[in-house]
Amino acid sequence: MHSQGLLAVWERSCRLVIAIHNHIVDDIRSDMGERLSSSVIAISCNLAKSYDVSPPCKRSATIAYGQLFELSAYINLAANYLPLCPTEIKQWQTEISDIQKQLEAIIAQLQDLDDQREMVINC
Repeated sequence: MHSQGLLAVWERSCRLVIAIHNHIVDDIRSDMGERLSSSVIAISCNLAKSYDVSPPCKRSATIAYGQLFELSAYINLAANYLPLCPTEIKQWQTEISDIQKQLEAIIAQLQDLDDQREMVINC
């Protein structure tokens, strides 16, 4: 179950990568463009890393969760430096928030799985 949910979150993060890159393509070499680019790509990479192992890796999912906050902050900063449409910014922030909620649930499930494994080991 966590694997399917993680795959869905990863797919959403990939769509976010494309959406952001399509809008910052002309500014990708600027400091803010590079920060946005590397931040959004790191999220997808950590989600892929989490999904790539069985059972899914809670650590990589948790890192991606934290990186979503970083991306959100960079988007807010970028609004001051890059020609971004307020509607796009709002859509990205909404998407980030939705991904965070999904990831919170997945991380909680992975924590429960870790707790169950630990109980078995300690028995």
